[in-house]
Amino acid sequence: MLNKVIIIKNLIALFLFLGQGYFCFGQTQEYKIDLANSTITFKVSHMGVLTVKGEFLEFSGTLRFNEQELLSIKSSIIVESIDTKDQSRDATLKSDGYLDVKNYPLISFTSIAIQVTSSLKTIRGILKIKEVSKEIELPFQRLNKRRLNW
Repeated sequence: MLNKVIIIKNLIALFLFLGQGYFCFGQTQEYKIDLANSTITFKVSHMGVLTVKGEFLEFSGTLRFNEQELLSIKSSIIVESIDTKDQSRDATLKSDGYLDVKNYPLISFTSIAIQVTSSLKTIRGILKIKEVSKEIELPFQRLNKRRLNW
């Protein structure tokens, strides 16, 4: 009789353990953007003649996954970190006539929908610069399990 009780207890413990493992796989996991291996770059065409390239050196963000599915992205860019390789241009972009770093130190992006089909992968979200929020769509490509390229 004692052996039956021990066997039943062990079976219950095994089912509880396996049940917890099953539910863990379906849980949402949040990851911080890997700053050492990530960049935020941009290109702006000026009057169709000149293309200015630049990047933001400081930013942060999180990606939420459920198993292998990307659920959402939130990110913030520190506007002061803009770098176009021209200090005079950077100062102009940081001024109140453009990005107004003093009053608006952050640019943010928050996803609202992620669409993945066989031929199309897009992230739709709200980009906020200064007091202007605009819905944008970013194409992306999945490079491997956890790496995305837009």
